[in-house]
Amino acid sequence: MANKTKYDGKWENKEFRIKIKGNKYVSYYKGFRYGKGTIEFDNGNFILTSTYARWKFFIWLPFVEEVKGKYTFTKNDEIIISNIEGRYVDFNGIWKQRGIISD
Repeated sequence: MANKTKYDGKWENKEFRIKIKGNKYVSYYKGFRYGKGTIEFDNGNFILTSTYARWKFFIWLPFVEEVKGKYTFTKNDEIIISNIEGRYVDFNGIWKQRGIISD
């Protein structure tokens, strides 16, 4: 089992949602499963590495992709994501925590 981190929980930004537990994540776009894999946080930088994407017909399709960016916490414990380019540019912005994930 992954160690609990301060990033653990359910987060949202515009049409995107992400559940983080330890170094694992599952992302959603407009309510549909979008990708899953690992996420690493290190001194204001993060790397989100997808291993599967596009939940289709109740199965994950193998898909490998890496997204890098920067993050900072606000006074309200929100996360500001920045420096993402390309097709994931919409990940940039303020991510608000909308719940916790229990063990």
